[in-house]
Amino acid sequence: VKLITAPAQPPVSVVYAWSGGETAAEVTAWSNAAHTAYAAAIRPEQGESATVVDTLTAALFETFAARELSRRGLLAEPAISLFPARTEPESLPHPSAAELLLIQTAGDRDYPAYNLVDTLAWLRAACTNTAYADVTVLRALAHSIYGVASLQMNDAPGQYPLPFDAIRTVVQEGAVTGAYTNHIGAAELTLAKQGADRLLGLIPARQRLTLHLLAGAPQPPDSAVLADPDSGLRYSLVSAGGAAFPLVFAFAVPSNSTLHVEGFLNGADTRRGADFEVEVITLSATALPAPTPVDQDANLLPDVYEQLVFGATGSPLGRDADSDGYADLQEYLEGSDPTDATATPAVAAVALEPPEAHIALEGSDVRVFWLWPARYHDRFDFILESTPALGALPFAASTPSVNAADDLLDIRLPQASEGPQRFYRIRVRLR
Repeated sequence: VKLITAPAQPPVSVVYAWSGGETAAEVTAWSNAAHTAYAAAIRPEQGESATVVDTLTAALFETFAARELSRRGLLAEPAISLFPARTEPESLPHPSAAELLLIQTAGDRDYPAYNLVDTLAWLRAACTNTAYADVTVLRALAHSIYGVASLQMNDAPGQYPLPFDAIRTVVQEGAVTGAYTNHIGAAELTLAKQGADRLLGLIPARQRLTLHLLAGAPQPPDSAVLADPDSGLRYSLVSAGGAAFPLVFAFAVPSNSTLHVEGFLNGADTRRGADFEVEVITLSATALPAPTPVDQDANLLPDVYEQLVFGATGSPLGRDADSDGYADLQEYLEGSDPTDATATPAVAAVALEPPEAHIALEGSDVRVFWLWPARYHDRFDFILESTPALGALPFAASTPSVNAADDLLDIRLPQASEGPQRFYRIRVRLR
């Protein structure tokens, strides 16, 4: 028994030329051409021989999948069959492809997530090459089961379960049934079960990472590529299916907005021109600068000032052009030269990058709060915008009073006016 990855279907080219006829006729002609192209396409086939290690790998993967589906509340008992074509010794549930794909996600309780293809490859490699004595015993026991079955089944029909079923029982229960008990000892079974548990406990989960990314210029709907302002690396944000993550467009984030992203690292994304692809778990907009007539690039510096000092607009928010430890924005506010490292403000350097906004329920109020250096509160406007339906209704600005206590700023709104669901964002604007 062996689990294999499905072969990739090569793209099918449809040969069709528009002839200038009626639309309905052209649609029919294209449909006929598509049917012809797909009927003539060579479907990829993949045939592989199965080894004893492949069978052991399949039993381990099946047990792993049952464990993760049970953890997510989809199974009453942690036992499944991934081989519905086999005649099983007992009635085992056969999970659907959609259910199995849930293992690749964190779910609503932040479960460990596993890439199914990577997990299968890891288990096969771990069974083939191992430094653990108990895993070596497990592999040897799988070979013994096949050896006993090949020698004894014809002479004692019905007394030996099929080898895969026997290996499955070893992996799950550390036991054998039927006449295998005459050939395999308890000590060997104990070590084999220990090896199976070891491998199941060592399966690497998908790598998670937390990013603070800077939104750039508007992008096409099939792309959500954002940059890390510190490393310069570009990340392509995608949903679980691989499509561009839609929340970036739902927020309609302007240039220089900062997004807090938690996700799974999927590897490089050369198709979208990014360094890495990240499958988003959560995303929040922590700062949304508002363009003004004097700050069209929304980096909180007046455009006229940028042209005069730097010769161009569009510098990233938080940049320190002369590397003196003070951001260009703070040097502008303090009146020092952001291009001269010897000309520094007479105050301590502070972070004037987009603040991270937080939301909390306190009594009968919704509290939105963030940090901003108290020295510069009066140099900026903080605008609260909200919507009850993200992506469906536009954000609307409101003008509640902003409370200040040192660096802490907050806005309080009565829950009764906010409805059962609401999304908020804070825009920062230079006065």
